[in-house]
Amino acid sequence: MNKFDKSSSGFSLIELIVATVIISIIVSIGFATYASFHATQRVRQAAFTLKNDLRFAQNNASSGVFTPSPTCASLYGYQIDIETAAKTYNLVRLCNTLPDPEVVATYALPENVKFKSVTVDPVIFLVLDKTVATTGNIDLSNDNGPGTNPFRISVSSTGEISGPEKL
Repeated sequence: MNKFDKSSSGFSLIELIVATVIISIIVSIGFATYASFHATQRVRQAAFTLKNDLRFAQNNASSGVFTPSPTCASLYGYQIDIETAAKTYNLVRLCNTLPDPEVVATYALPENVKFKSVTVDPVIFLVLDKTVATTGNIDLSNDNGPGTNPFRISVSSTGEISGPEKL
């Protein structure tokens, strides 16, 4: 049998190279789509976490959750302070007797997530009242280049915290 006989079974080198190139293209498209989806979900989850922390501060203020201390006899409210450069935000307790707020907890945004735009800082929730002293929007986005996948959380004067809404 001749080694160049057409009746022999198998694939030629050209056919194998074409199949490999096609599979590589499909895998790279799938990976790019997954990476974009993952970045969007990371921003979305960070927005939901921030919304939950805002609601936590609101619930603590509206129910008057507070442990009196020698330096803080009465509670004025809770607030969220946003540090855009540091990509963090603080849950702060406001006392009627203290000139400076007391930081209860500090939260950091996940890796590659940033505050894109903040029109409300700080967000202040008053004691035994569901209203807020400040209103506006907080936009979060992906920290990596184009296609930033922004999400918005809105705080209204009636105390409604809505979002995250994809922009």
